[in-house]
Amino acid sequence: SFSLKDINENAELIADVQKKLQHRTLELPEGTQTEKIENTRLTPGEELTKTIAADDAAIRMMRFNIWAKDREAALRNTFITISFDGNKTIECPIGYFFGTGYRTLPSHTWYGRIDVEGSMTSYWVMPLRKECTITIINKDRQDVDLAVAISYGAYPWNENTMYFHAAWKEEKNMEIGWREEGAFDFNYVTVDGKG
Repeated sequence: SFSLKDINENAELIADVQKKLQHRTLELPEGTQTEKIENTRLTPGEELTKTIAADDAAIRMMRFNIWAKDREAALRNTFITISFDGNKTIECPIGYFFGTGYRTLPSHTWYGRIDVEGSMTSYWVMPLRKECTITIINKDRQDVDLAVAISYGAYPWNENTMYFHAAWKEEKNMEIGWREEGAFDFNYVTVDGKG
């Protein structure tokens, strides 16, 4: 706990930290590179793959813009898969990866941002030893237009470094509301190992 004296002595530092937490302005580390995929159209069933080759690095930022006649369907049916050093650890609809689901409602958190135009940004640190392969798959019945920016840079890999994981699971036909037997447990995640 803190004393009133500690708080008063550190008032400037506390105010600075509060400002940073409220108005996240991300400064990417020096030496970070950004690769872009400008306005690309994916027809139904088409895939787009981008490989980043970098030793002991990490993705620091990914920004996606997605446009379609039915944007909600595009956010649900355009999938992102990411493999780090040959290990596929991410596979889910793009809207769910960015935490917005099938609607782009503006939000701003420490690790992500959705702006009013629908631009989706992730600031999760995603380490890799040698290479990362990002694939976007249009599983929808309509054309989807994309613009992508991926920033990455040096990251010290050590015995505690782990790959970033993201998955998606959908439950259908679940009975909700009042149940005679009362509440029930819903398993959100099962995790084995360290992390």
